[in-house]
Amino acid sequence: MACDDNLVNAAQLGEFLGLSSSNIRNLAEAGEVVRAPARGRYLLRESVQKYCEKLRVAANRSNTRGEATATLTNERARLAKEQADVMALKAAQARGELVPAAEVAQRWKTILSALRGRFLALPSRLRARLSLSRADFDVINDEIIDTLADLADG
Repeated sequence: MACDDNLVNAAQLGEFLGLSSSNIRNLAEAGEVVRAPARGRYLLRESVQKYCEKLRVAANRSNTRGEATATLTNERARLAKEQADVMALKAAQARGELVPAAEVAQRWKTILSALRGRFLALPSRLRARLSLSRADFDVINDEIIDTLADLADG
C-alpha cells in the first residue's frame, strides 16, 4: 500500500470498520485509532490494527467474565443442591427415618457380642448333647475360636 493509500478521513475509516464518522472521532479521542499528522486524517493500517486489538482485548475480557459467570453459576447450583440435601436430611430425621450412627454402632456391638458368646458356648453344648470326647471338644472349640478371630481381623 502506498503512503497516500494509508491516509484516510473519518468517513473512509468508518466505512472500512463499519462505524460512523462520529464513532471514529470518539475512538481517536480514546486513542483507539491512529490520527495522522494531517488534520482530519487517520492512518488506515495502524488504526485497523489498533481497533482489532481493542476488539480482541474486549473479547478476551468477555470470555473471562463468561467463565467466571459460568463458575459462579455452577457454584450457586452446587450450593443450592447442598442446601436441598440438608433440608431433605432434616425432613427425614423429623419423620424418624434416620437413626444416629452411634446408636446403630452400639446396637451392632450388642448383637455381635451376644453372637460371639453363643458361638463360644457351642462346644460345651455339643459335648453334652453328643457325648463328645475331650479331643473332639477341643477341635470344635479351636475351630470356633479361630473363625471368630478371623472375622474380627476383617
